Amino acid sequence: MTESTPKNLIGNYLPFDLVIILSLHACLFWALAAANLPLAHDTMINFQMFGTVYREFLLSDEFPLWLPFTNQGVTADFAYAFTFTPAFYAAVFLGKLFSVTDTLLLFRFGLYLEEALLLYGLYQLSSLFHRHRISPIIIGITGVLSVSWGTQIHWNFHLIYLYPLMLYHTARYLRGEGLEHLAFALIVMTLGGLFYTQIFIAATLCAFVCIWLLLLRPQISSLLSFAVPNPGGLLIVCLALAIAFMNVQFARHVIDGMQSFTSLRQSNGSVGLDIFLTYGGYVSPVKFMEFIYAAPVRFAFTAYCGLFTILFLIFALVHARTKVFGVFMLLAGLVLLFSLGTSGGVAEIAYRFFPAMDKFRHIGFVTPVAKILLIVASGFGVDHYLESISIRKRNTLILTALTIVMGAAFVMVDAAHGWRYAYVTDSSLDIPFTFHYLQWVIVLLFVLVAFGLRTERIAHDILGPSLVVCVLLEMMTYKFMLEWYAPAMTPNWFRHWQSLRHAYDVRPLLYSPKRRREIEQDIIHRLSLMDVWGARNSLGYGSLSLDLCFPVHRVDMTSTSFDSLIQTRLAVTDGQSPQEYFTLASVVKDAALMAAIGCETPKLYLARTPVVADNDAQARHIVNTAATLYETPVVQTSHPRRYDAMPTSPSVVSSDVITIRRFSANQLIANIDMPSGSNSFLIYLDSLHPGWQAQIDGHAAPILPANIAFKALELTPGHHEVTFRFTGGSRWTAATIWINYILTIALLLTTVGVYVRYMLSRMSSLFLLPNSGSSQYPEGASKKPSQ
Repeated sequence: MTESTPKNLIGNYLPFDLVIILSLHACLFWALAAANLPLAHDTMINFQMFGTVYREFLLSDEFPLWLPFTNQGVTADFAYAFTFTPAFYAAVFLGKLFSVTDTLLLFRFGLYLEEALLLYGLYQLSSLFHRHRISPIIIGITGVLSVSWGTQIHWNFHLIYLYPLMLYHTARYLRGEGLEHLAFALIVMTLGGLFYTQIFIAATLCAFVCIWLLLLRPQISSLLSFAVPNPGGLLIVCLALAIAFMNVQFARHVIDGMQSFTSLRQSNGSVGLDIFLTYGGYVSPVKFMEFIYAAPVRFAFTAYCGLFTILFLIFALVHARTKVFGVFMLLAGLVLLFSLGTSGGVAEIAYRFFPAMDKFRHIGFVTPVAKILLIVASGFGVDHYLESISIRKRNTLILTALTIVMGAAFVMVDAAHGWRYAYVTDSSLDIPFTFHYLQWVIVLLFVLVAFGLRTERIAHDILGPSLVVCVLLEMMTYKFMLEWYAPAMTPNWFRHWQSLRHAYDVRPLLYSPKRRREIEQDIIHRLSLMDVWGARNSLGYGSLSLDLCFPVHRVDMTSTSFDSLIQTRLAVTDGQSPQEYFTLASVVKDAALMAAIGCETPKLYLARTPVVADNDAQARHIVNTAATLYETPVVQTSHPRRYDAMPTSPSVVSSDVITIRRFSANQLIANIDMPSGSNSFLIYLDSLHPGWQAQIDGHAAPILPANIAFKALELTPGHHEVTFRFTGGSRWTAATIWINYILTIALLLTTVGVYVRYMLSRMSSLFLLPNSGSSQYPEGASKKPSQ
């Protein structure tokens, strides 16, 4: 028999309670946003990508398909997959609708929508299983206030923000409420976070289903039926599967035309077993201390779930061992074992047997998923404690004993480690050492309140709200430490962030004639290229805000054509990783290569004496051996003018004869006054890609490879108007943009419809008699909840 909660225990209190906690969450979120706290690391680069996309959409009325200021030019497909969730698409469309120019405001609005979705999913999932009215409120508050996305947006937040909603629809499907819910769960699974994290999320979804089937053993016939009568149910499922399929295809094709994300990946995007089992920070049980201590073991990664969560988990293990509780605890255990890599045993099994798992390498960063599962599981302990009125005193004594044991454990562990954290933390999120004692005092405060409530009536009325207040106080203190206290402890970081405030507003994309060296030479000589790229300023990643010279670029986000130029010039052998050949000695000190990629040289210029090659092999040979590449670029054409040797006196026509008329992410239009004489080649030091098209005076012109990686056009003497336009990129990117546009419209219409329906119901209630609904719902019965 399937274990489930009767539906009449859900729903009567849903609208009011959910609206209240959503309102409280909105007040807290925007109060922190008003403080303009800094962004850094992965969140900073996400913000810059968001700003780049929104600027083009607002000013050019089109989404950028090309990013010209990122590593000599790359497709924007990666930006959409790396940054954009449905909430950010909604922020972009709404910003365009109201002509908003503050990109930081819109970015935070997208994050607000995502936090609201996390809170909604936690509340709905808890309402499905937990009986007491207070439990979903506590679960929602704990979950939404436990996230910190200011520095690490992917693993702290995007990995989990849709996870409760996915489990909610999956659980409703497993309870026999219709195949539609399984389709909804698949959509939710494919929408959130980095695209390769969806592989891990899919694995946990499969594990959730398998554990549920083993423990609860539902009737198979109930899992194959539709809740909506045919053909409506079948149509919903087909539409949902189509959207999920589109999202999967988008994830699969997003890196077309780009080098692998990292040297640790193979050509097909997978990683070896050794890397898979060891990557992602700590792969030891030490990191589990984050669940209680709050101070991150690893840089910017948090998994704190609150002391109340731990206490009520233990309470549930003793008193509330239901089958559904077992499902959540077993799944949390599997996730924790997975995060341990080799020592956990689960990761290697998943790598060998789960499809595409070899493309997921961040096993050490998945503990936030276990945090969400533990928070939900703790609700069973809250249920038992608040509902067992007859044994309330005994339960309070047990809770008191657990609190005392936890405090004693803190003292013993801290004393053994010299009153410092029991691990070495390299986090930028400075949590004071005494923080866990402050949280323990809040728990103790609730215990004292529980002891002070004598009569059952008073306990019934006050104990639940008192628990909510204490949980809210605990988690808001944690949020304050992360979002407010930590930036205050690094004043240079905060000042640098404030100094960039003017850059948040939308401004036209300006054509930069040259790539500038913006980093001190002593830093270049002291650090490797990867270190320089990450440490060029105290805000972390900044590859999209400026047109930078090559040494500060991240080498694992380049186009394949640009990577081919570097490998050819440096004579890279098969099997060498970018970290082996992208070195200071081989790249930065090669003056000819640095000039050829546009470092301190014009990006758009005329070359009168190029070297012309008729095939790829000849072009690569010349690029590898040439003394100069900028003045005498190697242009590949099917009708070559052959040279017996390199020109001894190269002549480069000044770029002053070139006037930029229009420049955007997808397009460049220039007027060129060609001097009299022989034909010349217009060289554009922006990565070559099949999606680029060119016109000369309104007529299509072939784009020729220049120095393997860049674009060239042959021009005759006279005045010309030259247009480069990018129309390529993955077709799945365009489909994703349109789908999210439709979803945004549907969201607006649904919001308006729900509000109007609510207002009409409120108005109609004013004209109804108090007992007008008693005939429909007899005394003691509850309405069927609307899910």
